[in-house]
Amino acid sequence: MPTVFFLTKLKDGADRAAYQQWVQEYDYPTCRKHFKSITFYQAYKVNEISESDSPYDFIEHIDMTSIEEYQREMETPEFQELLRQWGEYIDGGSARVIYADSIANGVEFR
Repeated sequence: MPTVFFLTKLKDGADRAAYQQWVQEYDYPTCRKHFKSITFYQAYKVNEISESDSPYDFIEHIDMTSIEEYQREMETPEFQELLRQWGEYIDGGSARVIYADSIANGVEFR
């Protein structure tokens, strides 16, 4: 299953708590309602990175049905509005996007 990771940094002056609230109240529900290519989505706040300061504030993990379908959905008005709002918080110039495929089924340790 294709996966995309977004490594992002807040814009100078952007409020971390406000962004986290936006993710929960707008981003997650919008993705669930409008983007059928997304099968899993979880945002993580970066607390620390060993041996250095973190260049990122958040990491987003999205599993999708296909990269092509996801990219088609990125052209929709709903996705464009989501990106507009996302850009109010996130420094797009510092964002890194990593497309990946898992190398094996994951293991749950519970």
